[in-house]
Amino acid sequence: MQPCNTFAALCGWITRRNVVLGVRTISRAVYGVGPRAYLRSEPLLAKLARATVICNSKAGLREWLNQGVPAERLHHIPNGLPLPPRVLAPPFAVSGPLRIGMLARVDPVKGHDLVLRALGILKDRGLDFRFSNWGGGDPAAVERLRATARQLGIADRAEFRAACASPWDPLESMDVFVSASLAEGMSNSIMEAMAAGRVVLSTDVGDASLILGPSASTSGVLFAPTEHALADAIGAVASDRDRAAALGARAKQKAAREFSVVAMVDAYESVYAGLASSSSSGS
Repeated sequence: MQPCNTFAALCGWITRRNVVLGVRTISRAVYGVGPRAYLRSEPLLAKLARATVICNSKAGLREWLNQGVPAERLHHIPNGLPLPPRVLAPPFAVSGPLRIGMLARVDPVKGHDLVLRALGILKDRGLDFRFSNWGGGDPAAVERLRATARQLGIADRAEFRAACASPWDPLESMDVFVSASLAEGMSNSIMEAMAAGRVVLSTDVGDASLILGPSASTSGVLFAPTEHALADAIGAVASDRDRAAALGARAKQKAAREFSVVAMVDAYESVYAGLASSSSSGS
């Protein structure tokens, strides 16, 4: 959210007014001198302004606690998710190659290189697949990924498309959804893939394990951030599609049950009502 939080906290400190900051990222996902400078300034200014801080991920909340922001001023409100506007075809509804996809801007933190290397391993193992990524990014970076795909011998199986206005059509075209992020807070794309009933494979970063659920009743598969771990995870899906389809169905049910926009709005209203009450009482 940089630099919005920095300037909001600064204004709150100067005017002595209540200020609410929204934290939707974690430090490892931010790079560049300017953005990291803003990121480092936020907790300091938040403490000076006695700001209320709303984190959409437990990972983000822990970072702010570690920066010395008082726990009573921190709130965890997970993202809410509008459900698909129509019934989507389930994974594996189309015979043929395993359809693997991502919804991620082309950025080093999103792990596209790792995914391509895993797909290269799967090609050598003889798996028939097609891969698509939907997401914007620097054209030069996209071309570097296409060059990597050519070097790995999978250029005819991997495509990189522009970002899409709605995730549902791209998700319906996938059997397996991959989130290979090296750092993440709360991933909307994982939640959307679950709502679409896809088989979700994710690196264990940020709140991924919290979103997918405990291992005894998980709605997806967590993998270590290596190409061999991802290749093995995709291979397991390909070899037992019935089990994988059951994971997708469980994910869809969990999303409908737990990712409520209404619950998110209610939680925000509760925070703002508390601030209004404390202001009127002069505390």
